[in-house]
Amino acid sequence: MADDDATPVVALSAKPSSTSGRKRSTVVLYAVVHRLDIATVIALHAFTLCTAGHLTWTINKPDGRRDADSGEQIAVGEIRTVWTAEDWRGRGIAEGMYRQAMEVAARAGWPMIIDHNPQRTPDGDAWAAKVGGYRPQLEPVRSTAQTEVAFSILEAPGGEGHI
Repeated sequence: MADDDATPVVALSAKPSSTSGRKRSTVVLYAVVHRLDIATVIALHAFTLCTAGHLTWTINKPDGRRDADSGEQIAVGEIRTVWTAEDWRGRGIAEGMYRQAMEVAARAGWPMIIDHNPQRTPDGDAWAAKVGGYRPQLEPVRSTAQTEVAFSILEAPGGEGHI
């Protein structure tokens, strides 16, 4: 394993950024952490360093995707999760993290196109439509309850009960 693959890298944005949303603007710092093929942007309130949100993406989606215009296979990243603390919603935090992820990707030489995940909640789909970018067809999102039910039917090896 190469040293770069074994060591997480943290970069703090050079200066605070101001977001704007339907509620009000907020001054945030972005920390970016990456390891292997996963990266995360963490939004921190510039004055309290309270976590306002995070966005995690696959840096280089295996097999990329076919470009709609040219038909060529292109390298892309793909969002895995986006979360904004409830108190910080409506202030442009998620959009700021998405833009920061694309800027970091460009500076690092990673794919600058970061697609939205096909498994989006209704709120996530509305956000993806608002910020733009490629939105693949929606796939069902498994809730925690659905996942628990799916795993509850699995038996432990040797038939010793449920996992």
